[in-house]
Amino acid sequence: MHWGRPLNAAGDPFPGRDRDYHRDLEKMLIVNASNKEPPATGKFGLGFKSVFLACQEPQIVSSRLSLRILGGMLPMQLEDDRDLRRLLREHAPAGGGAGTGIRLSLDPGSISPLLDRFHKMAGVLCCFAKSIRQIDLGGTSFTWCPSSLEQAPAFGIGSLLVPDPKDMSVMTRIQAMRIGLGDGAILFGLDGSGVKSLPETIPSLWVLAPTSEDAALGVALNGRFDVNAARTSLADREEHNHAVAEALGRGLKNALEDLRLAADQDWETVRHAIGLNEGVTPYDLWYSLWRSLLGGIQKREPSKVRSLVQCTAQVGLGELAWSRSLLPNGLPTTHRAMIRVSDVRLVLRDALSIPSVLEQLFGWSHFADAIAPRETVSAEIHEWATLAHPPYATARAQWKSSRLADWVSKLMDHGQQVRLNPEPARIWDAIFDSLKLDDLNKGQRKDLEDTEKLFNGAMFQDVTGCFAPAAELLMADPSNRDSEERMRWAFAPDRHKLNTDYDAAGRNMLRRCRGPSGFRADTRQLARWIRELKDNEERRTAALVYLRDGELATRVISDLRTMAFDSSWLSDLRQESPYFQNWPREQILQVLVQFKSTESQDRFVSEQEHDSDQQESHRPVDVARTLLKLRDFWQRHGAVYIKEYEQHIYPGGVAPVDALRSDDDGNGDRSAWLTLFLLGHFHTMGFGQGHRNQNRGFLEMCRQQGWWEQVFARADPRNNFEAWMGVLDAYIDAQTDAQTYEHWMQRFPAIYRLACYLDDYRELMLGLPIWGWTDGDCRLAQDNVLKPRAASKLGGGGISAPPFHKTLGIGACFVVRELLRLKVVDGAKVPHACAYVPTKKVRVLLAQWGYEQFEGTGADIGLSKEIHAILVEHLEQPEDARFDGAYDIPLQLMAYDSQVKSSCTVYAS
Repeated sequence: MHWGRPLNAAGDPFPGRDRDYHRDLEKMLIVNASNKEPPATGKFGLGFKSVFLACQEPQIVSSRLSLRILGGMLPMQLEDDRDLRRLLREHAPAGGGAGTGIRLSLDPGSISPLLDRFHKMAGVLCCFAKSIRQIDLGGTSFTWCPSSLEQAPAFGIGSLLVPDPKDMSVMTRIQAMRIGLGDGAILFGLDGSGVKSLPETIPSLWVLAPTSEDAALGVALNGRFDVNAARTSLADREEHNHAVAEALGRGLKNALEDLRLAADQDWETVRHAIGLNEGVTPYDLWYSLWRSLLGGIQKREPSKVRSLVQCTAQVGLGELAWSRSLLPNGLPTTHRAMIRVSDVRLVLRDALSIPSVLEQLFGWSHFADAIAPRETVSAEIHEWATLAHPPYATARAQWKSSRLADWVSKLMDHGQQVRLNPEPARIWDAIFDSLKLDDLNKGQRKDLEDTEKLFNGAMFQDVTGCFAPAAELLMADPSNRDSEERMRWAFAPDRHKLNTDYDAAGRNMLRRCRGPSGFRADTRQLARWIRELKDNEERRTAALVYLRDGELATRVISDLRTMAFDSSWLSDLRQESPYFQNWPREQILQVLVQFKSTESQDRFVSEQEHDSDQQESHRPVDVARTLLKLRDFWQRHGAVYIKEYEQHIYPGGVAPVDALRSDDDGNGDRSAWLTLFLLGHFHTMGFGQGHRNQNRGFLEMCRQQGWWEQVFARADPRNNFEAWMGVLDAYIDAQTDAQTYEHWMQRFPAIYRLACYLDDYRELMLGLPIWGWTDGDCRLAQDNVLKPRAASKLGGGGISAPPFHKTLGIGACFVVRELLRLKVVDGAKVPHACAYVPTKKVRVLLAQWGYEQFEGTGADIGLSKEIHAILVEHLEQPEDARFDGAYDIPLQLMAYDSQVKSSCTVYAS
């Protein structure tokens, strides 16, 4: 019902025939017949025609008119209009006249789909309507009741009900900011931190009602744009629509200027009126406005809607920011500034566009001092400014861009390597550490790769303050990440030691700049450092520790032997030297034997073995918990100890795994197999753990003398008897006042026996999986492979070599263990119980644990089975007794290393 001018009333008191008032009904029924002019609402005559979406036959009474409409356009006389006219009379206001009444008999099936989109958009409709501020629909009240900014009246702050992006059937309330633009408006989201994008469920272009253009720019722009007859999309009159967008932009420019002045004069009042959190600054507000308006445009593909919104932004924000300080520079907090677009001189792009990189770089004075915040913008801000002010985009004479690699180049002195003091080293490490290549775009990755190349071989300060290449400096890392490097650092010259002013990040940067090869120092250089050490007890002790435990110790010792060290401090080493304080005797021997005569070795060995026989008195040990603790310790650290073990045992520091395996013809490497058997044989000499370096040293000496390849490892020794005797002659002739490696040379017959029958013994050991053994069978010294001529299981096997059970002794367990550990033989069939070497220290340890069978016993092969049984009994799984394929090595470590023993032993309560 409506009380105003009746339909078709054109005469007194409504003189309007010249305005076609007498054709109201005709225009209501004919499509595209409207001729309304602004500011009147309506176009194309669609207002009334929309009722046919829900009603097939509307009825109208207005003054003398009384009709019903058929087929959407044919008016017919309404036969009975009394009820409708009665309703008009009952509801007529005082002085309201006859009024107009429209009755719609709604089609129930059309209501829900008809109102669905209207329901979703009703909240924003209230915001953009000229007068309507509340719509009640289906029990929901949609309202727009904004508060205003006194100093900027175009701004309205309020809340709206809009569809939830996660569930369009659910309405959610958001804060919003509406800016009146004269004959239109623009709508933004809002929260306590500033302006934010609207949900993508809100169309970006409105002509009072929303269009169906799918833009999702994060803002909603309303204006009198030309649309098609269905009002769903823009018409083709682009020139007119751009003129409308420009007009809206001028309104936006005036509104933003008012906001700028108000914020400059009384920011706290503006902040409170907008509803921003305490601590939010004008910079934060303007940044969020640029991000919401230009950031949304930047992310979307070109379209008519994007073009119109961008046009409004260019006129409203871009032109204003050219002459006003309204552009946030996008730099880290301490260097933020509001600047003019016309003042931009430097753009930080590619890797410099990454916030974490900029944050770190501004902590470096070299970078921060070279940046003028009021003339510099981030790449993000640069993109927004390009969209907002097209002339800026083409003004390449105004600004230049800079990459991360450009700044590294500035660090280079006349094309030389980059020099990194502690401060920039820390910062650059933080930069590289914060970046993940997968998160970067193509330009950022390329910049980062170029930057890393510039750092290859960068220069760092040494202890003296001079610069040296990263690959030539050692560091003392408190985190103990690299024990090898820490040992070298302890005795290195100051010119090869990283300055201690570098923190953990600086040391990590040094690692990056070294490249994959790490520290460049050959063994001869390390040997020279050690030989030339001045009278400094601490450094000399560190050097001896390296010769005992270092990764390259064997090769360094070999290089020292080639140097004239007779006049150096090494020639004066004695057991009582102060460098050996608190060292176990076997470790002293390990180092001392490299530089002293055989007599001192002999004396020391006897003392060592005597000392090792003295059992310590202990409280009762909880064997199960101790072994579990040893198992856990080995799982964490075993890889390191295995590496050290092989370095001490094998010539060259690496087990000859491939050489021990048979080739395609079934042949084996004689050198590798003889090495394995001799290392097993040396267990019969009664020497302790500390002597394993000497075993290796003897084998290396044989190689250096040419005896190994030319004599020992050659096939058919019995046809080369003169050469074997020549080895003895050469050894005896070389002695002066001392006999080096005399104990080992006394084993010459055993060496000869093993060499003569090497192929047979090798075949016997490789045949372990097929001799029908069970895991609990450990009769190595009985009717088995160590006595091939008497072994019933080998009867008719074609192997008739002399027994070598005494030649190997408990070293047979060592040979079996190494073949299993190195996976030379099939571990599924070989008796694992035979792989535990019952050395004296291990026997003493087990006796201390309460196992009487090890008390006072000699070195017997059968004890391997006893050790295996103890491990199986107390560890949770039978396979745990193998210690991940290391077998008895963890037990040996515990027996000979007091620190490991102390940390793993659990005493019974």
